[in-house]
Amino acid sequence: MSLTLATTLILLPACQAGEPAPVTAPVSARWIESEGVREGEWLGWSESGPRRAGPPVHGPWLALEFAVAAQPPDDEAWVMELAGGGRLRGEPGPDLPDAGMPTWRLALRGSPLLPFDSLWFRGQGRGSAPPPDPRAEQDRLWLRRPNGVLDLQRGWLLDWRAAGPVFETAAGERTAAWQEVDSLRVLADEMEVAEDAVWLFLADGSALLAKVIAQDPRADQGAWQIELPWGVRARLPADAVTRVRRREGVEEWAQVEWLVREQPGSAEVDWSPKLQRSVEGHALRLGERTWPDGIGVKAPSELARSVPGPGTLLLTVGADARVVQYRQPQAVVFRVLLDEQELLVTAPLSSEGEPQTLLVRVPRAGLLRLRAETVGAATHGAHGDWCDLLWLGQR
Repeated sequence: MSLTLATTLILLPACQAGEPAPVTAPVSARWIESEGVREGEWLGWSESGPRRAGPPVHGPWLALEFAVAAQPPDDEAWVMELAGGGRLRGEPGPDLPDAGMPTWRLALRGSPLLPFDSLWFRGQGRGSAPPPDPRAEQDRLWLRRPNGVLDLQRGWLLDWRAAGPVFETAAGERTAAWQEVDSLRVLADEMEVAEDAVWLFLADGSALLAKVIAQDPRADQGAWQIELPWGVRARLPADAVTRVRRREGVEEWAQVEWLVREQPGSAEVDWSPKLQRSVEGHALRLGERTWPDGIGVKAPSELARSVPGPGTLLLTVGADARVVQYRQPQAVVFRVLLDEQELLVTAPLSSEGEPQTLLVRVPRAGLLRLRAETVGAATHGAHGDWCDLLWLGQR
């Protein structure tokens, strides 16, 4: 049995910055659990985790969803990419001496500031950060000259400041103003993330790894108190969070290689499936949300991996939003099979429609197959994303 979930839910009341906290009735959340999906009265987050009234949780919770008014993403705005896959929309914030580190101003109501450790910085660009290049041996900085031409600088990022990045090349060290920076990508090692950190999906399309300390819909304007991976605590407005996704106790299958059983062939273009990226190498984007974890493909394609026994698969699928630039892009059908047994198939999904969150029950061991298909023979712009793949084996 499988369930298809809508990705728009119940509105979470918002508080305008500076206003006193209104008295509100308890809000609701949609709980996606290993045994099903249910609405529940949202009581907030405590030391023991998320809380709700009513029936007990049936199996481990996998994700929580709230409907807040999403902000249409600005493709020309800055996006900063962090270690672990986090992506934050907004702009460089001011230097705060008390913070001891640079800040980022989120593109959320109230423009909250997040102090961040530059050791976690991976890249920055307009609309999306440039993808990593496995052949690169130095950091890369693209400057846009007055005539519009991009000038690629290779060297080392020395510091990240409110005025701009401090970058060293063979010609010497200089601070480039953010106004002349087009994008930036650095070489860096992976960073360790605490197991109890969760993914927070924000109303501006950002995705952030953090540990939730507390949240009470009836106190402190419903603000989310969080601890960032580098140990700094921060506060997010009540209407900032649209989705919370678990990491502890599950396998994140969007971060591992799959067996590619089928992909489109081309002598000119690499249409192989891409981890953490769309098939064209951009950030994964379904609807108005950017996804940190996923696999971008071009239909027809098939990914596969063996499962050792029964379990539950949670994933979100859709046509990548960037195909709107194509002329008459094709819709994509997503199919989940176990060996030859069909577990789930979606209707054709287009980039203009809503993505679908799927909860799939896998009944036994076998070869799990993820197929992306087109309705007809045409494949132009048939770019699909398998996002947020979570596996919870049956114990």
